[in-house]
Amino acid sequence: MYQLRFPFRPVHETTEFSNTLHLKAERDDATLQPHSPYIVLNLCGFPSEADAAESLPRAWGTIMVASVLVGQGFQVESFLDRIHYPPDPEKAGKHLTGSAGRPIHGIVNGNLPAVVPSDKKISFVTAGEVSLKQSMPIDRLAPHIERALNLDGLQLAYTDERLRLAFELWTAYHREHSLRAKFLTLVMALEVLSPPISKHEVAIAFTDRWNAELTAAMQDFARGSDEHDALESLRREVCFRRDRSIRGALRAHVLNVVNQCEPESGTRIAALAVRAYDLRGALVHEGRLGSADLSEGHQAARESVRALLLAMLGIPPRLLPA
Repeated sequence: MYQLRFPFRPVHETTEFSNTLHLKAERDDATLQPHSPYIVLNLCGFPSEADAAESLPRAWGTIMVASVLVGQGFQVESFLDRIHYPPDPEKAGKHLTGSAGRPIHGIVNGNLPAVVPSDKKISFVTAGEVSLKQSMPIDRLAPHIERALNLDGLQLAYTDERLRLAFELWTAYHREHSLRAKFLTLVMALEVLSPPISKHEVAIAFTDRWNAELTAAMQDFARGSDEHDALESLRREVCFRRDRSIRGALRAHVLNVVNQCEPESGTRIAALAVRAYDLRGALVHEGRLGSADLSEGHQAARESVRALLLAMLGIPPRLLPA
């Protein structure tokens, strides 16, 4: 039998956690295991190594959704490490620090996800610990991981490129120190989650005509000349205008996605997302934002990002703690 070992490191130190915790999951034999400064999510009971490896997207999605639910950042990796199997387990056990002389059948990077055989003694070599100032008790985190494990479609958080990038930005947000950087990182996540939406066909007809005229005009000038470059720059700008503004696309997307799984929240979450985007524009173009507006923008961006990430996985935003 095999298991997927999926380590992740919370931004805050996890306290009151010294023993393996069995999770209540309907479809998985799952545990949480302390491995300071990491926590390890173990998905167990797979009949083959390939079956265990295929569960990586689900494990990644579980931890990312739990991160959004609890409102804390987790550092995770998205690829599997391979086990090194020493030719002589007895000899490896004698020379490896911390093995107490027991045979070691395999060695793997303890900071990375890996598929491990359940009946072998595997040594997990990890990087040095980091200093963390804040803490979070495990009984606050574990229920959110249990809740995430019992949801459907978690692998989409890993396989959908836009969603995956947005979750990575959510993780990066927790590593930023200034409120301005945190705010801008969250708005970037909103932008990533908003696919471009084309303008009305009447407007598209004009941009197509201008594109054709500019392309023809470029032929009168040598490639690389100032005139050619100026027309090319204008042509690119005209083509970009085929799509609705990011602001409009953001509002429409948030309203549509949230309304599909929680109709009563769509208008409010869309308004928060647009407000965050407007304040982001003021900050970027003016270089500063008043403390009250910055705080408002941060809260609006944080709430709308969390709600949209969940809604895009079909999870009602009402599951977010108050």
